[in-house]
Amino acid sequence: MIPTVLISIRREHNKEIFARRKRFEGRKTVPRILQVRNDLDPTMTYVPSDTDVRFIIYEPKSGGGCGKVVGEFIADFAQSFHRAGANFAAIGKALCVTEAFAEQYFDRDVGYMIRVRSTLRYPVPVSLKAYDRRLKPPQSWRYLKTP
Repeated sequence: MIPTVLISIRREHNKEIFARRKRFEGRKTVPRILQVRNDLDPTMTYVPSDTDVRFIIYEPKSGGGCGKVVGEFIADFAQSFHRAGANFAAIGKALCVTEAFAEQYFDRDVGYMIRVRSTLRYPVPVSLKAYDRRLKPPQSWRYLKTP
């Protein structure tokens, strides 16, 4: 069974992910179950493997979201980078944000870009209660138990 993570992503970023323009999701931390690399090769071909992680996308109400699960994607790795010497213009482009936003957001020594693969937008948003009636939306991400 593929490991599953619930991740909060704002509506404007979801639109870019589902339009397949946004190939990376920026995070200050990433789940330990996700393979981390520091040698990004943008031409690398995706091959499904046992290190893939399924991300269930929760769209928070803040920023005009619906407050429900709107879809999912598979990630095969996260690209790590050090703030010192980071190319924020390239990072911003990969994340579909401005260079200034990327530089402001990544305020720690190390940042991460999760590579987005195999997206699926749900036809109808799903309540978090469908996964677990006690489940609260994460500020960033949290592990989900898979049946």
